[in-house]
This record gives sequence, structure tokens and C-alpha cells, in this order.
Amino acid sequence: MKRFTLSALLALAASLLSSIAQAHAEQYLVVAAGKDFPESRVQAVQQAGGQIVKVFPQIGLAVATSADPGFPAKAASIAGVTSIVPDPITYPEADTQSMPVETASGSGNPVPKGADLTGLQWGLQAIQAPAAWALGATGKGVRVAVVDTGIMTTHPDLAPNLNLELSTSVVPGETVEFIPGGPGGDFSHATHVSGIIAAADNGFGTTGVAPDAELVAIKVGSELTNSSRVSWMVEGILYAAQMHADIANLSFASYWLKNDPPSGTTIDVALSVAIRAVAFAEQQGTLLVAGAGNGGRDWDGAGKYVFFPRDLPGVAGVAATAPMDCWALDPTVDLDWPAPYTDYGQRVIDLAAPGGNLDLALPGQLVTLGGITQPAFVFNMVISTSTNFGPAGVFEKKGIWNFASGTSLAAPHVSGVAALAIQAHGGSLTPAQVRAILKQSADDLGKSGNDDYYGAGRVNALRAVQQR
Repeated sequence: MKRFTLSALLALAASLLSSIAQAHAEQYLVVAAGKDFPESRVQAVQQAGGQIVKVFPQIGLAVATSADPGFPAKAASIAGVTSIVPDPITYPEADTQSMPVETASGSGNPVPKGADLTGLQWGLQAIQAPAAWALGATGKGVRVAVVDTGIMTTHPDLAPNLNLELSTSVVPGETVEFIPGGPGGDFSHATHVSGIIAAADNGFGTTGVAPDAELVAIKVGSELTNSSRVSWMVEGILYAAQMHADIANLSFASYWLKNDPPSGTTIDVALSVAIRAVAFAEQQGTLLVAGAGNGGRDWDGAGKYVFFPRDLPGVAGVAATAPMDCWALDPTVDLDWPAPYTDYGQRVIDLAAPGGNLDLALPGQLVTLGGITQPAFVFNMVISTSTNFGPAGVFEKKGIWNFASGTSLAAPHVSGVAALAIQAHGGSLTPAQVRAILKQSADDLGKSGNDDYYGAGRVNALRAVQQR
């Protein structure tokens, strides 16, 4: 039997206590009054018992952990520190996903290998994207960051446009690659969003609104926990700005009750930090686009709540539209019906774009379009790039395509149109100029002027590239 000396036992006990303390450590946002965080302040945080995780001097923020319950009070006394609160954990609002299809044999819903699925993308027709392409606007030379979950980096529709060298993950312990099998299953949200923006025009699969734009994936949401932190979202926005993304698509979102003690102070401080990050992105020339939310809520009367990041100043909030009736049975149906799940309100909606809808009350007879046989109502959703990993436990990566619906899918339609507009106007527009072009060129639907469901209108790619 191995024998331990008293000193060894004491050392072992100290190590165990340290491990237990670290396991129960809280993560904090340490916020400075100004937009700086010098080394002297970093050292003061450490002397107060904090372990520095990250420092973002450009917005006056440090992220620190500590197991000491007295750490917040100690850190609050540091010169120049105005607030210290727990770093909020956020859980994303989900979109609806359904009916995966695979252009290969062996899936439950196979279509011919190499099939061109662009004809199923009614959203492209609604925003007149093909007409914009015909004028030479394809997003070439424009960089779009997808601030979201992990992405399938090898998807054949995405790989040609994905800048893997710049793509990154800010989630501790996770790479930018999508991880299957977590709470969200085998569906990669970021992969679907990315395909709407810039799936390559390669003759098969789907085509993005801006098929020649450059994609940079920034992972801020964990597939293992189906969660994020405010500091991760902030870091993702800052990274997008620092690597000079023209557009950052933020379809990964959640909402909070604010001004509600004890969490009210935490949320207010977290929002103040995020507002600084958005302002920095604006200064660096990055347009931020976010989904409106999927709760069917009227946000003109939702003052007690905040939807993050849509409600941050300077972020373009996008509501979702969908076909009014079965598009698969009648391609002439109105494609601009406000999706019943979309959040709305003139205070929060800037623009509208195709987000699709799954309405089981619509006709459900089987229809075959583009080699895909599905119930008719399925085709009212948005088809885009997706992921499949085979039977449980057999995680063989397969690039497939999936139908889904949500404002998360409306936002990337706007990001794609923004990319077309930036290219068409010489590639040097400010975020304010891009927002103005998108609003002025949008189709004014609903009541004249700003509308609860459409904002300035549903984006129009053709008019956006022609706008002068």
C-alpha cells in the first residue's frame, strides 16, 4: 500500500479544495468607465482574486472568473471600474427545422446526386436576386461574418466561399466545426444560415443570395450545451469588426426580462457592454443584421423585455415573410405574407425578408419538385445547406440540404442583399449607407411607410444594386 506523508496529504487536500473552488467559480464582466482596460487595471483585478479570461480594451471590458464570493465587492473598488456582474448565460430561441434531403443514395428522402435545388428557393424570386445577378452583382469581394454556432466546414456548397483561415470559435474547448449529437441534434444552424447568404453557384444544391461573397464563420454558441454567454457574443462581434467584415449576420439570439431585480442590474450592464461592441463594429465599418425573433410578439409594447442582439442600437432587425398559400401547388401565390411566428413592432423591425413557414393546416398531398417528394406545405419553408451524420453513433459527415423556417433565415437574406449592394456600389459603403440603401430600395408593403411587420419593406436585391 502506498503511504503518504503529512505534507503530501496536506498538499493533496489543498489541490482538491482548489479544484472544487475552480469548479464553482463564477464568470464576471468587469466593466470600466472608459473604453480602455490598461495592464494596471488587469493586475488590480487579479489582486482582488480574479482570474483573467479575456480583456477587450477597445470597449473597456475584462472577463474574469473567481470562486471568492467577495470578489465582486473587491473588484468594484478598483479605480476606473464602474460595474462587475455575472456574465449572463443565454439560450437561443429556436427555429423550426424539418425534412432533410440528401443528393445521394441512402437517405430517407434522396434526390438525384448533383441535383440543382435552386428552383425550390422561392425566397430568391421574392427578393429578385436572379435579376440582380444578371447585372453582375454576386457579392464578389464582400466579406460576411456568420456569428452563430459551429459550421460544417466541408459542405460542398459552402467550402468554395468559406475562409477557413479566418473562421474561429470563441467557445472554450470547441472548434469552429459543428459538433453533432448535442441538445440541438444533428442540425447545424450556422450551416443553414450560411447557405442562404453565400452558397456557391456551382450547379448543384442551393445558391446563396450573394453566391460569390466570402464567408467567415465565428462560433459563439455551444452545441454541447445549446447556450452562449454575453461575453462570447461580444467577442464574436468584435472579432467580425477587427477582421474587417463588411457584414455580420447575427441569427443566434435570445430575450431577457430586464429591470427585474436581482437580474435587472446584470442585464442592464451586459447590454451596456454589448452596445459598446456594436458601436465599435459600426466604427470599423461592419453592418450588423439580426433576426427579429420567433415568438409572434408585439415589441412596441414589450418595454420590460429586451431581445438580444436585435434591440441593440445600429443592428438591423429583420422580420420574416412566407408564402400565403401552398407555393408548391401555385407558384403565383403571394410570397410576402408576414410569417405568423415573426415578432413585430415599428420600434424593432427595420426590414423584412423570406423566413418561410411550416403550416400543417395547408394541403399536405405529396408533391415532387426538383426531384424532392414532400408534403406540399413543406415547400413553404426555406431550403438551404444542412448537415447529416448518419445513424446514431456513426458520425459520418454528409453535406445535405434542409427545410427550415424562422427569422434566423430572414436575416441572412438581408445580409446577402447587403453584400450585393456593397459590391454594386464599389465596395466601400459605411454601415449607415448600406442601411439607407436597403430601406430605400425595399418594397414598401403593408401600410405606407414604416410598418409593424415589414419595417421599411421587404428587401429587393435588384433595386438595391440599382439604387443611387
